[in-house]
Amino acid sequence: MRVPTLEGLRALIACEDGPCVSLYLPTVTGGSPDDRHHFHAELNRLQADLLQSQPAALVEELLRPLEALSTPEFWREAKSTLVAFRSLTTLAHWHLPMELPERALVSEKTHIRPLLPHLQGNRRFYVLSLGADSVQLYRGSAIQLNRMELGLVQDPAQAKLQAAGPFAETEPCLDSVSSSSDPLRRIRMIERAVAQAMAEMPLPLLVAAPERELWMFRSVARFDDMVSFGLVGDFTAQSIEVLHARAWPVVRDHLEAQDADVLDRWGLLSSTQRATDDLSAIVRASALGRVRELIIDREAVVPGRLDAATGTLHGVSARETSETNNLLEELAESVSLHGGEVFRLRRDRMPTRSPIAATLRW
Repeated sequence: MRVPTLEGLRALIACEDGPCVSLYLPTVTGGSPDDRHHFHAELNRLQADLLQSQPAALVEELLRPLEALSTPEFWREAKSTLVAFRSLTTLAHWHLPMELPERALVSEKTHIRPLLPHLQGNRRFYVLSLGADSVQLYRGSAIQLNRMELGLVQDPAQAKLQAAGPFAETEPCLDSVSSSSDPLRRIRMIERAVAQAMAEMPLPLLVAAPERELWMFRSVARFDDMVSFGLVGDFTAQSIEVLHARAWPVVRDHLEAQDADVLDRWGLLSSTQRATDDLSAIVRASALGRVRELIIDREAVVPGRLDAATGTLHGVSARETSETNNLLEELAESVSLHGGEVFRLRRDRMPTRSPIAATLRW
């Protein structure tokens, strides 16, 4: 299943030209006639709105590619939410397995904010699904798991034997070392392969395995960040969707516990110029791409609008003080698109009384 990424959204926004259509529509798995009717009804409504300010030829060029998506094959891929973006130069769509707020709007830029809490880097992880005779590594997010290549990493001692000549006894391939022949040897080979696969992007690791394999892997593993409690059971025959549904709540609790790290870092830097809880200072820093980590109260709403290019704050009218105009979420969007990390904490875990805090890059 194709999924959005922060990197992809940054590239999409950089290529935008003209008005942008953003659709977030609830759907049912496998699609339904109601989903298709809802989709076309929203396109018709957007068309009527656009025609009030745009030439008919431009409106047709903007909406025709969205209408062309609606095929039987397209709807068979439906999950819980259809997300689609369209400008005159870009087209992107995803069927996502999570519920997102329904929206259908035209604006000057793509409305990506509802996706951001699910895509931020501090919410990524690995899952190792380990069975008696099979193994698979995944890299995941709140949205889904993606399969990764898991190559054999040979033991250095075995490499020396192999170099000694064709008659030396060498390490067998991973597939040939079954749990019945030498289970601990197999686990060590898997651990080395996982370490190599994770080397470029260290992230928390969750192991899903029968009790024996889980205990053996944890006894030899040397990873800095393993989820304390793995998933007990053989998940190798389960679908990737089932594994993700079981893994994500466990990993989410682990990641939330790790938020203490960013709080410790904020505390260490708070006496310097590298950390602040001043809203105006954070807004200015976000426009320059200086915010390394943004910490926000996930329950707070601060009315206001942000000019992300200049770091200028604008007030809103009384009737606009809804979550749609939450300045904290606008800042979270700006920081994410500039490569920073965003942490949404409970109010009682915020480092100060302010609903916002940040560590800075320089």
